Parts: sequence; structure tokens; C-alpha cells
Amino acid sequence: MITASNYQDLLKIFAMITMIIDHLGLYFFPEYSLMRLIGRTAMPVFCFFAGYNFKEQPKSKILLFGILLYLITTILLKQFTAGNILISIYIGQCYLCLFRNKLHNIIVGSMHIVILGVLGPVTCFFSDYGSLAVAVMVCGYLAAEHADEYFKTAVFISIILSILHTFTVFKFSNVYFKTIIILGALEYFLMTIKTFDQEILLNINISVISRNMLFIYVFHLIIMQMIFFGMF
Repeated sequence: MITASNYQDLLKIFAMITMIIDHLGLYFFPEYSLMRLIGRTAMPVFCFFAGYNFKEQPKSKILLFGILLYLITTILLKQFTAGNILISIYIGQCYLCLFRNKLHNIIVGSMHIVILGVLGPVTCFFSDYGSLAVAVMVCGYLAAEHADEYFKTAVFISIILSILHTFTVFKFSNVYFKTIIILGALEYFLMTIKTFDQEILLNINISVISRNMLFIYVFHLIIMQMIFFGMF
């Protein structure tokens, strides 16, 4: 029986695949920078939807899994890094909860995005993507609140923020520049070509995967790290 999933589910699957490619490149194929560049397309999708779907209160399980993953990485594997993106997303949810009334205004919301974007290079030392992740979440929140007049602009800003962050992480070259721009343009096209709640017909119910992305993120990363550090 063919099961209907929506386009948001499909985009999250796309982001999951690029995320796994990114982490494979990070741990096992560091010589292939293209794998890391492909992985840069995951953050705008996940953080955008974290803001787009935000309703009432921050989800404590995101923080708990973020702390668990951080403790495993720093204590068990003895790799001291900045907090993972789950911590950034939880902070973003707290931010949306705190400023939700003010963010209903597009101009005020845009000012928040600019400030968060400017703070990005500093805050990324404390958690993955830092305030850039929060800025993309604000974009998603504004897109949900003002779908008709702000949706495509919010997607565009989210991708631009990701591209700017990528330029600060990777050594600049013409090849990298062209690759990042192409990937960004492709991502913008994919995120705007259909409405997120539009049903798609597939032979499997991908919503089961996309709506359990938190667990997939945590456990695939733990497994990769343990393999990399020879714990299996």
C-alpha cells in the first residue's frame, strides 16, 4: 500500500543523508572536503524546521540528548569540543519562547536575525553554529507566521547564513566557492518548489524516519565516534 508523507518529511530525509555524508567525511574521509561541503546543507533544513514547527515550549529531550552526546564525546571519547547542534537548537527554542510576541513583527524579527547572525562567529565557539542556528530558527518561525509575504525571503536568508558560516570554516578557493554557491542554490530550489505540507506518494512511510530524526542524529554520531576511536 502506498503511504502518503509530506514534502517536509522528504526534505528532512535529504538533510539526514547530507548530514551522514558530512560526518563520514569528518571521521573517515577527511581528505574529501566535498563531503563536508555537502553536509553544510543539513543545518539550514533542520534548524529552519525547528523554528517553523515551534509551537509552545522548548523540548527538554533535545537538551537531554544534547548533553548526553556532549558527555559521551568529552568524557568517554576524551574529545573536547563545542556543544553540539542539539544544544544550539534547544537554546533557539528558549529564544523563540522568550521573544515570540515580538517576533510576530517581520521588521523586529529581521533585526533579531541580523543581530544573531553578527554574533555567530563568536558564539560558534560555545556550541555548534552558535547563534547562527538560532537565527535560522527565527527565519523558520517567521516563515510559518508570515507564509505569504516572507516565506521565500526566510529560506533565502537561512541559506545565506549557512553559506557565510561555511566560508569561515573552510579554506577559501574558487572551487569551494562555486561548489558552495551551487549547493546553496539547489537547496533554495528544493525548499521553495513545493509547500511543506504537500503530500508525496512513496512506497514507504518516510515520516517514521523524519519524525525520529533526533534519535537518528544522536545514535549514528555515537556509533561513528566509537568506530573512529576504536571502541568497537
